[in-house]
Amino acid sequence: LGDCPFTHSVQMALGLKSVSYEVVPCTQDTKPKWLVEECGGKMPCVCHKGEPHVETSEILAWIEKEFPSPALQPTEALAMEVKSCGVFPAIAQFTKNTDAAKDLELRSKLDGALASLSKCLEGKAFLQGDQPGLLDCDILPKLHVLSHATAHYKGFSMDDVKEGGEVLRAYWSRGSALEAFQRGAYSKEDCLWGWGQARGD
Repeated sequence: LGDCPFTHSVQMALGLKSVSYEVVPCTQDTKPKWLVEECGGKMPCVCHKGEPHVETSEILAWIEKEFPSPALQPTEALAMEVKSCGVFPAIAQFTKNTDAAKDLELRSKLDGALASLSKCLEGKAFLQGDQPGLLDCDILPKLHVLSHATAHYKGFSMDDVKEGGEVLRAYWSRGSALEAFQRGAYSKEDCLWGWGQARGD
């Protein structure tokens, strides 16, 4: 599983659906032949009844269709609104950056993305309302990266969010306490190792 927020998203969705699953971690060298030949080695991959599913967004859509209860699908309009916040690109770019001259610009971009996300959460416990849904399966694992890798490498965590910070901290506290989130969460050490590799450290 390593430091993959996408695998975390898939596991969280399965957990919210109360679907039992087996985790089979793979490295680049230990991927089974069928995964390489049928799916180009892409991960995460969910194999159900002999049929593999890859690409996180497609896996989440398949989970919703295959296991319809409880319903986790957001409206298309809300999904687009959350996507337009650009949360993960902003987290990734700032966290991976090793050029101090670019930090201010990338930090500002991250501040803006998080402020936009906070507006999507106003008056709600989760992005889709009172209960967690697929949007939370997408966003909360990305905030896991922020809370560990970004905090470690850039000195910026949820505690440092100004605009919308109170809303986001409450959301993070609520979401990260979910059993479905915790079951799929990888360790801080794995997170730091993976993002350290991405930074070239």
